[in-house]
Amino acid sequence: MLPKLPETLPAKLQDMPPEAARFCLGIKKFLDGLVKDFSEKRHGLSLLLAVSGGADSVSMLSAFACLSASYDISFEVCHIDHGLRPEAREEAAWVAALCRKMHAPCHMRDANVRKYARARGMGLEEAGRFLRYEALEAVRKKQGLRCIALAHTANDLAEDILMRLIRGAGWPALGGMPAYDEKRNIIRPLLFMPRSRIEHFLDAIGLPFLEDPSNQDLSFFRNRIRHTLMPLFLRENPKFIEHMTELRLQAEQDQKFWEDFLPEPDSFLCRSTLDNMTESARFRLYKRQVENMGCHPTASALKTLDKAYQSGKGGLCVKFAGKGQAHVKAKGIVFIPSERIPE
Repeated sequence: MLPKLPETLPAKLQDMPPEAARFCLGIKKFLDGLVKDFSEKRHGLSLLLAVSGGADSVSMLSAFACLSASYDISFEVCHIDHGLRPEAREEAAWVAALCRKMHAPCHMRDANVRKYARARGMGLEEAGRFLRYEALEAVRKKQGLRCIALAHTANDLAEDILMRLIRGAGWPALGGMPAYDEKRNIIRPLLFMPRSRIEHFLDAIGLPFLEDPSNQDLSFFRNRIRHTLMPLFLRENPKFIEHMTELRLQAEQDQKFWEDFLPEPDSFLCRSTLDNMTESARFRLYKRQVENMGCHPTASALKTLDKAYQSGKGGLCVKFAGKGQAHVKAKGIVFIPSERIPE
């Protein structure tokens, strides 16, 4: 049975207990750090909140409902039914009822994850993530909103870093998901808050949330990380999650440095440019070029490319995940996106 919604909910910060109000103001501080980069700084901030009904997204919704009463913040909500569980329809109705209580416009979307995964030979996790972001971006564009707000927490960040480590990610990608993803119009206002603080917030205001039984399914990679590896790391170091947020901030600092230092992406890198770079700088430049083509730059492919460049020979070709290519010529390296590669 789904939890019963309370008759009344806090409508503004003054209605909340002090601890809960401080939680909301922590989100406001996060937004203040981002808004300086947004073109509509003087016109308020408009967001699409992704709300599943779980503790994290419900706390985000409640916080924004109270913040919007005092600050120039507007938001709408999107809930996506992945079609994976029979109770999903009832959960969608529960989220819709919660949004009505908070006077928040709510958009409901369906995604046939199983069908999509089968058709493309993908796992359910990957297919669900792709369809979820696709649906959220479509709603954001249609409603003319600035960003999508996702309710990932510091615990999710720590899990993401472990997943990237296992998959062989390099630096600074090893720092985990960003708090602000400009390319995908995504912000994560709770990213530096531990899940324990989210739970305390919901307890303080008496707001229930939905429990997704699939979060216990160890066939999913993230769940295996959450339920088997994370407890071991926390047992060895109770401040592990806090340290992972520090790692994320270090990654952002390093990424900003390289973005300012490296030349703008171009389809051709001449040898005169590369010859004056350190190996580290060359690898960063290769990575940026490959990502600019929409491809995935694995460490092995970047090493192969640099080895081909250093050989001084022309006519060598390196292929990347996503079908883009780099051709090493006598005078430099030509990067060719997949759409320009002849069949």
